[in-house]
Amino acid sequence: MFRKLWQYLTHPQNHGSGRGQRSPKRRRNPWTVRPTVEFLENRLTPSTYTVTNLSDALVPPTGLDLRQAVHLADLAGNAGSTINFKTGLNGTIMLQQGALTISEPTTITAAGHTILIDGQRLSTVFDISTPGTVSLISLTIKDGKTNGSGGGVYDSSSTSILVLTGDSILFNTAAESGGGVFSEGIVRVTGSTIDGNTAGIDGGGIYADRSMSFTGSTVANNSAESGGGIYQDGTGTTLNLAGTTVKMNQATDGCGGGIYALFNVLATGSTVNNNTALNGDGGGIYSEDGNVTLSGSTVSGNTATGDPTLFTGEGGGVWADFNIYLRSSTVKNNIGNTGGGGVWADDGFVILTASTVEDNTAGAGTDNSGAPNSGDGGGIWSGTDVTMDSRSTVEDNTANGDGGGIYALGSVTVNGGTVAGNSAVTTTTDPNGNGGGIFAEVDVTLTGATVEDNSAGYNGGGVYSHGGNVYVYAESLVSGNVAGHNGGGVWDRDGNVDIDASTVTGNEANNNGGGVFVLGSTEALGSLFVQDGSLISGNYALNEGGGIYVENIESVTIDGSTIDSNTASSNGGGITSHDVVNLSITNSAITNNTSQSGSGGGLYADGESDVYLQNDTITGNTAEVSGGGVYLAGGASTETKEGTFLTATIVDCVFDNNVSYGGPTSGSALFVDSNATVDLNESDFDDTLGLSAQLSTDLIDVGNTLDATIGVIYSSGGNEVSDSSWINITDFGFPGSGDLGNT
Repeated sequence: MFRKLWQYLTHPQNHGSGRGQRSPKRRRNPWTVRPTVEFLENRLTPSTYTVTNLSDALVPPTGLDLRQAVHLADLAGNAGSTINFKTGLNGTIMLQQGALTISEPTTITAAGHTILIDGQRLSTVFDISTPGTVSLISLTIKDGKTNGSGGGVYDSSSTSILVLTGDSILFNTAAESGGGVFSEGIVRVTGSTIDGNTAGIDGGGIYADRSMSFTGSTVANNSAESGGGIYQDGTGTTLNLAGTTVKMNQATDGCGGGIYALFNVLATGSTVNNNTALNGDGGGIYSEDGNVTLSGSTVSGNTATGDPTLFTGEGGGVWADFNIYLRSSTVKNNIGNTGGGGVWADDGFVILTASTVEDNTAGAGTDNSGAPNSGDGGGIWSGTDVTMDSRSTVEDNTANGDGGGIYALGSVTVNGGTVAGNSAVTTTTDPNGNGGGIFAEVDVTLTGATVEDNSAGYNGGGVYSHGGNVYVYAESLVSGNVAGHNGGGVWDRDGNVDIDASTVTGNEANNNGGGVFVLGSTEALGSLFVQDGSLISGNYALNEGGGIYVENIESVTIDGSTIDSNTASSNGGGITSHDVVNLSITNSAITNNTSQSGSGGGLYADGESDVYLQNDTITGNTAEVSGGGVYLAGGASTETKEGTFLTATIVDCVFDNNVSYGGPTSGSALFVDSNATVDLNESDFDDTLGLSAQLSTDLIDVGNTLDATIGVIYSSGGNEVSDSSWINITDFGFPGSGDLGNT
C-alpha cells in the first residue's frame, strides 16, 4: 500500500488518447510543485536532563553531571531544554574545567535542592552567549573570578534575557565590570541575593547594558569603582526595583554607592540603605541622565563623600540629573559631603507626595585639603523647583551652608506640608548659612503650610528668597524660626512678600526683622502685603523691627491684620520702615509691641516716604525713648546730601495706653521728628490707664532730634484727646483748643 502511494506521488501516470478513440476525461493534477524527499540530519527536540552527581572531573563518574547536561542542552535543536537535579541530590559542584558555557536558551533549576557551584576563583562560573533566554533557578554561584567581566555569570549577547530566580550570587570577582553578574542583554532578578561581589570598574554586584528588574531581592556588600551594588548602562531604559533591598554596597572611587543607572530608576516598596560613594555622587542611587522615582520606598543611611573643588560628594541618598519623585517614601539619615544630604536633582525638579525627608546632612567631613566641607540643601537640593503636598514633611535636616531643609535654584511650593527643625549653619568655609527651612532663588509659595523651628546662621531662619517672591497663604504658619542675622521668619530681597490669612509668630532675628524682613536694592524694588486677617505676633529682633522690618522697597500694605506683642531691642517693636516709598496700614491693630531701647514701640518709620494710617487701633505699645505708639521722621541731612522728607496722614485711628519713657516730650502716642509732616484727621488719643499721665509724658509731641528742622503736625479736624497729659503743640486744631495745653 505504502509502495503504491510512494510510486504514485513520485511517478504520476500520463494517460494519452489515440485517433478515433474516445479520450478519457482529463483530471486536474492536484500537485502544483513536484514533491521530493529531503533527507535531514539527526535532530533533537527540547528535553529535560537530570543531573545525577556533583562531579566536574575530566573523567566523570557514572551518570550525568552538570557540565554534561549543559553540553547536551547546548546541542543544535535542543534550544529551550531544562536541566534539573536528581531527587535528594544536594551539595557543591567544584568547577575544575573552567566556565560552564551556554549557547542555547536553557533553564537550570535546583528548586527543592541546595546546589552550590563554586568557581574556586579560577574562572567565571557561567559563560552565556545565547540570543535567547537563560533561566538560573535556586542556584548558589560562588567564588567565580575573571580578568575580564562577569565573575559569577558572563552574558555576552545583547539580545539575551537572563533570568535569575531564587539564586545566590556570592563572593565573585571581576577585574573589569560585573563582579557577580555581567550581561549585555536584559536581566530579570527575582527572590535572589547578590552579596559580597567585587568589580574593578563598574557594577560590583551586577552590571547590565540593557534594562534590569529586581523583585523581592537583596543586593548587599558589593563594591566597584562606580555602581557598588548595581550598574545599569542602558540608554533610555528604566531600572526597576520592587520589594528589593540594596544595602551596604560601596563605590570605591565614583558614583552610585548602591545603584548607578545611566537612565531612569523606579523603586517600589524597596529599601536602599547604608551604601557609600567615595569621591563621587549618589551614595544610595545615582542616575546619570534620567529621573529617579521612589514609591513606598526608603533611602536611608547612605553617604556621598567628595571634594567641592571636584564637584563630588553630592546627593547622599539620591542624585539624579533630572527629576526626583518621592511618593509615600522616606529619605533619612543620609549625608552628602558637599551638598544635597537627602536628594540632589542636578537639572530637574523634586516633587514630594506623602513623603518624608528627615535627618539628612549636607556639608560634612573635610575636603582634600583638610578644610571642613560646606554644602547646600540639607534635605533637598534642586536645580529648578521643589513641590510638596499636604502629607509631606521636610524636617531636622542640616546644611553647613544654605537651605537647611530645602535649597532650590528655582521656586519652592509647599501645599499644606511641613518644613520643621532644619538648620542652615554658617561655617568657616561658608559664611552664608541662609534659609534654615527653605532657600529659593526664585519664589516661595506656602499654602496652608507650616514652617517652624528652623534656624539659619545668617539670614532667613524659616524662609529665604533672593530676587523672588514669598507668598504665605491660606492659614499658613511661620513659627519659632531663628536667624543669626536678619529675617527670623521670612527674608526677601528685591521681591514681593504677600502674607494672606496667615500667621508669623514666635520667630527671632539677631539683627533686624524678627518676623519678616524685606529689603530692596537702590532702585526701591519689592513690596510687602499683610492682609485678610493675618497675624504677626510674638516675634523678636535684637536690633530693629521685632515683627516686621522693611527697607528701601516700593510699598508696604497692611490691611485687616494684627501686629501684636512683638519686641525689638532698638527701634520698631512692631514695625520698622526705612525709606519705603508708600506705607499704608488700614483697618488693622498694632498692639502690645515693645521697643526696649529705641523709639516707635508700635511703628517706627523714617526716610523718604508717604505714610497712610486709617481706621487702625494702636494700643498698649511701649518705647524706651519716644513714640510709644508711632514714631515718624524724615531722613537726616549729611555732609553729602540734604535730608529727605516723610509725609503722613492719620485718619480715624485710635491711640490708647501707649507709653514712652523718654521724658515729658517723648510722645507716648505719637512722636513726629525732624523732616516729617503729619496730618491728623478724626483720630482719638487716649490714655485710659493713665500711664502717660503718671510719667508726665505728652501723648503727642514733635521734636528735632535728627535735624535742625522740627516735626510738623497739622489737624484736619475731628480729633479728640481724652486725657490729662500734656500736648506740646500750639494751635493744634482740636475742638475748643487755642493754645492747646492741658485738654
